[in-house]
Amino acid sequence: MPAAMQSAGEVAAYLSKAHSLNMKFGAEAYGAMRIHWFYEFESLDKSAAIGMALLQDRAYLDMLNKVKGLGVEGSVKDTLVILAN
Repeated sequence: MPAAMQSAGEVAAYLSKAHSLNMKFGAEAYGAMRIHWFYEFESLDKSAAIGMALLQDRAYLDMLNKVKGLGVEGSVKDTLVILAN
């Protein structure tokens, strides 16, 4: 888990800087040892555009390839959460 948390921090910092995301991350406190990333976006179109940009970002893809063994196959999924003020 320490290596995964370190990598999560590096990914969050890179995406925040390179793609102007205010990305945060954290780990579940109890139960499964899962890491979650969070960022806000203005619209679903903006989120889709970010996703497309990430698929073209060689540095980001290289970061993911370096940590491939830290993840569990099939565990990556996106969840849209609408926050209430």
